[in-house]
Amino acid sequence: MTIDLTTFPFTTPADDDGVLCVFRKGTVSVVLARIVRMEMGWAGRVRCRLKMSVGEVTVSGNRETIPLSLNEGDWVRVRVMRRYTKESLHVMRMMPTSPNAGSAWLPAALCHRTAHLERLRALLAELEPAMQATFMAAMTDAQVQRRFFWRVAAGDHHCYPGGLFDQSVKAAELAFASTHSNEIERSVATMGALLFDLGKVFDDQLTNDGNRLRGVLLPHRLTRMRLQRAYDVAEAVQPGPAALLRAVLEANPGSAIGGPPEAARLAHCVRSAVERAFGLESHPRV
Repeated sequence: MTIDLTTFPFTTPADDDGVLCVFRKGTVSVVLARIVRMEMGWAGRVRCRLKMSVGEVTVSGNRETIPLSLNEGDWVRVRVMRRYTKESLHVMRMMPTSPNAGSAWLPAALCHRTAHLERLRALLAELEPAMQATFMAAMTDAQVQRRFFWRVAAGDHHCYPGGLFDQSVKAAELAFASTHSNEIERSVATMGALLFDLGKVFDDQLTNDGNRLRGVLLPHRLTRMRLQRAYDVAEAVQPGPAALLRAVLEANPGSAIGGPPEAARLAHCVRSAVERAFGLESHPRV
């Protein structure tokens, strides 16, 4: 590898701001990326420009965390930390990996539902960058990931550790397979179904979802609050789809005042996918 010693440190491009906000300060994330630029500075410092499925970002480290055997164009698996004191990502470990044009997101917490995890990553790879960024932002906290992977879905379906994760992935697949006007709407519906009940990971009470089916099925009461930062991150990456996702998950079927005209249609698609993923046909709608 030819190392340029004259231009380090290079200026962080302005478009880093949108992608950098995906990574919450004080958290550790794992991503897949391709090296598009690599430079060395004094005292063993190394800086890389990485291209991910959600955009490009600059990371920094040293010879111990960024092997000099890597070259521009290589695919890498990177564990990064966003520090409180610096507006950049610090590389904790960077390892070469096989070429992968899929989703940048990888779990930072242990996930025992490996089959569903692979299905999720394959699904994310098909979505718009803003929707991938939404999920990454919602999962920046390893504790949230752990709860999402291990929580029981409800008292009347998917009653096992990891049930919420399995049911959420199934709902997302059903929403993705539905008929949509364009790929943006498909991505929004898929992410809406995936994160519909994210609020459950912060709820210690285990309830029956059959009771929710006796009226209009709405997202868990804590989902809206927990997704506020993810919405903001998505808007920085791709404003249009992000605004539509917010409208879909916050749609009130009983209100005459709505968001974009397609929001009500997508909200119905999301609710239908989540209901089918519950698998509670024995609970009649009233």
